[in-house]
Amino acid sequence: MLPRIRRVGDQLNQITHAVDLTGTVSKEQVGAVKELVGQLSKVLKEHLLQDAEFEASLARSLNPSSKK
Repeated sequence: MLPRIRRVGDQLNQITHAVDLTGTVSKEQVGAVKELVGQLSKVLKEHLLQDAEFEASLARSLNPSSKK
């Protein structure tokens, strides 16, 4: 997960640096930022889902009489 987040962060930093240099934001840059934020959101949702599944599995194994 961290390498994926790092890649997104690196790309966002590149866009930010270019905007700082020029003082303007292009439509392409806005689109790229939206895409990168979407990728970041997807990575985080996948991670949270995996955590929730792990926690549920752990709870079931620690309390096998529970039907939840």
